[in-house]
Amino acid sequence: MNQYRLFRMLSFVAFFPFLLAMSLSAYGDQGGQHDRGASSAEVATTPATVSSIWARITATRDAIANLLRSSQLKGIHQETEGLDSLGNQLVEKSTTLDESKLARVRGAVNQMRRVLDGLHDTADKGDAAGAAAEFEKLEGLLKLIEAQYPAGVLSE
Repeated sequence: MNQYRLFRMLSFVAFFPFLLAMSLSAYGDQGGQHDRGASSAEVATTPATVSSIWARITATRDAIANLLRSSQLKGIHQETEGLDSLGNQLVEKSTTLDESKLARVRGAVNQMRRVLDGLHDTADKGDAAGAAAEFEKLEGLLKLIEAQYPAGVLSE
């Protein structure tokens, strides 16, 4: 009988933090403070418009260019991490483009993934010439994407 009581008490002590966390989580969700589909950090950092997404893409491109110019190849991998996601967001938000232009943007974003992988690999290996070549490919893809939008849409 004493072993049974000890088992119940230890089970309760072990399970109590889990119950407490679940109840606090449920209480926080009732306030409706954030979207259940995304974390509050994601909601705060997700650009809302095509122009704001493009601004983040070009800022990242400029940061990578600066890293290449200063031969700081180790920072390139981290800098490019969000570009794939930004490219996907750009495709999702580009609802006003006609289908042929949207298809070109989609294709360029898909190619961008491969170029970013190459940029990561060459930068991680310390190959400055290879990283510069991959960066030129990235710039070409970004110019192709930019050409699909009417004048001023990406700079609003």
